[in-house]
Amino acid sequence: MHDAVPKLEKPGSGLPFFEWLIAKYWVLNRMPYRMSWDDTQKSFDREGQKAIQIFESIPHVLREKKVLIERIQGIEDSSRYWSAAMALEHLVIVGAFMTDGIVMISRGTTFQPTVGIADVKPLGSITSEQALSVFKDFIASSALRMAAEVEDRDSKTCVKHPWFGGMDARQWHWLMGAHQRIHRKQLEAIREKLTKIV
Repeated sequence: MHDAVPKLEKPGSGLPFFEWLIAKYWVLNRMPYRMSWDDTQKSFDREGQKAIQIFESIPHVLREKKVLIERIQGIEDSSRYWSAAMALEHLVIVGAFMTDGIVMISRGTTFQPTVGIADVKPLGSITSEQALSVFKDFIASSALRMAAEVEDRDSKTCVKHPWFGGMDARQWHWLMGAHQRIHRKQLEAIREKLTKIV
């Protein structure tokens, strides 16, 4: 017997209004400038390693199983029904776009993103082994690119985020770590839900 697929909002529906308001006008206008670039990089690396540890603590046979979790701050409704493998897949998709974007912004390049929130949702088409492997590779390669390819960390060139509008290099870089923290918490919630299945 298959689990019933829950009815959720469409991908790209966004965050609750007040959560979005606080993130856009308070958090993103303060936090990226209160931390050094190196500290935000450490946050990204630390959250990535935590995500790996959580993922590896989930039994192999359950890493591709979708479960419905309560919504956590920072994710929209449509992201509540994922597997652990899908969470890592999503982190790689979004993280790769962010890494490319930060490098370009640091060089003063203005561009218009061609993808929206709905375009970066995981397909769930890769195995848990593949998800873990590509995520580990992404964590390492992104850190190397931040160190070797970013030219001006204080570049004020802005590129539009689908939810938050124009963001500069430091805002995008801070968001990389924050994004991983959000989905690390999602992985924790998925693991907790899975423990009730075993």
